[in-house]
Amino acid sequence: MKCTSRLRRSSLARRSAGSLGDLFLEIYQAVCGGQLRLAVMGVRALIEQVMIHKVGDSGSFVKNLDAFQKAGYISLVQRDALSDILDAGHATIHRAYGPKTEDIQVALDITEGVMAAIYVHGDAAKQVSARVPPRPKRPQS
Repeated sequence: MKCTSRLRRSSLARRSAGSLGDLFLEIYQAVCGGQLRLAVMGVRALIEQVMIHKVGDSGSFVKNLDAFQKAGYISLVQRDALSDILDAGHATIHRAYGPKTEDIQVALDITEGVMAAIYVHGDAAKQVSARVPPRPKRPQS
């Protein structure tokens, strides 16, 4: 995994909500330091915090994922992918799972996509929309 490209993309983390962005940066730093278990545990924590930040705490990961999807923050496909990533975090914590570099790459790709959609793309799209000239008015018939 190329840490320099991941750290450059960390501008996403800086544009995310406060402490969530800080946690994201720490995850990138763990990856760059070869601390893959810490990184996947960090991804698990980050996903949980994003869900709680957006929809509150429903008491379990499954209920939080359901609420997160129902609120429209993620699709069913993303929900399933996040569930798998959360399971990797759980397995690291509770079952001594040692993630591979490829596992972290997948977890970060999924997490980055969700976070970008929630914290970055909406504002960026509004900026694009503000620069688009209005349609000309049609003559009334």
